[in-house]
Amino acid sequence: MRYLWPALLAIIIVLSIAAGAAKLLQMEQEVGLFAVAGIAPFWLIPLGAVQVIGAILAVMTRTRRAGLLLIAIGFLVSALIIFATGQMGFGAVSLVPVALALLLAMSARRTA
Repeated sequence: MRYLWPALLAIIIVLSIAAGAAKLLQMEQEVGLFAVAGIAPFWLIPLGAVQVIGAILAVMTRTRRAGLLLIAIGFLVSALIIFATGQMGFGAVSLVPVALALLLAMSARRTA
């Protein structure tokens, strides 16, 4: 367990940065997914920013819990958009990072 939590934290941070960067760069797949869901591409930027800012905050011990909660929100919104496109299997798998971020947030130490 000593190495498991830091490894899971690193994985969720990298996933959040990658997902956020894809949205900020308006990658074709992201734009297409939003279009199918009927959401304007403009919303890629705020969602991507939430995911990247959450990852940055999760790196620092003092802001880790807030960062992980932002990561969970970002991935949850993404999963809901995927569900809105009718991709139920992919949407269900997309909930795994949400659960992981929430689990890590609950286990994060409270700091003043």
